[in-house]
Amino acid sequence: MLREWKKEGGTVTLVDDWNILYRDARIISLFGIVVSSNRVLSPQSIPCITENIIAELMLLIQESHDPIKIVINNIGGGVNDGFAINQAMEHVKVKGIEIWTINICQAASMAAMILMMGTKGRRYVLNNTITHLHSGTTNPGEARPEDLDSFMKFAEKHFRATFHKWLLENTKLPEYWNRTSGAEYSEDQLAKPAIRLKLVQDFLHGERYLVASEAVEAGIADKVLMPGDPIIDEIYKVLSIGGRTNV
Repeated sequence: MLREWKKEGGTVTLVDDWNILYRDARIISLFGIVVSSNRVLSPQSIPCITENIIAELMLLIQESHDPIKIVINNIGGGVNDGFAINQAMEHVKVKGIEIWTINICQAASMAAMILMMGTKGRRYVLNNTITHLHSGTTNPGEARPEDLDSFMKFAEKHFRATFHKWLLENTKLPEYWNRTSGAEYSEDQLAKPAIRLKLVQDFLHGERYLVASEAVEAGIADKVLMPGDPIIDEIYKVLSIGGRTNV
């Protein structure tokens, strides 16, 4: 966002701090609600987070192969929207570009999935943050009962199956939930795909809130960042000033 400041002798255009970080630190902010333009906009989602993030990812991969950082303080949102962002992230990673994700306050629901889908080893949570996961809902809006039943069967087969696959591939949720829930499956049992899937499904059967250390223990993130950690400076490091003149 550009701001103008009137002073004697003319108008000086100031560049908003987040705008500077967006291009020069290769940062994308995931604040508000994960939402698309086909939904009613709320004051927390201006204008359309999903399309903006995808466009920013596609732009940044053309500029360089330096890491892209997604800074998260988000309560989640639409399943379709999260799907779209995660698939764009997968495209970026296949190109050989790291995506660093960092939860600076809360990463809930779909935002937690986006946190998890960062490059392994580069998924961070600040020390006083909350990460939240649940089974989620897929609401097709107004529909006839028979249509709703058909949609729910599709959602169960496609959306939830994909989420379960992502969680199994990118986290240590089976081990975490086996330990914390008291399920007590043996190592041999934990090696079985059916048991691992059951543990993930059981974990998601409820609202699960994790503090920073628990998010790392569950494999949703890789490291807790304490105040003063040099990685925080590295995340916000401006790579170039793009020819701008600071006023």
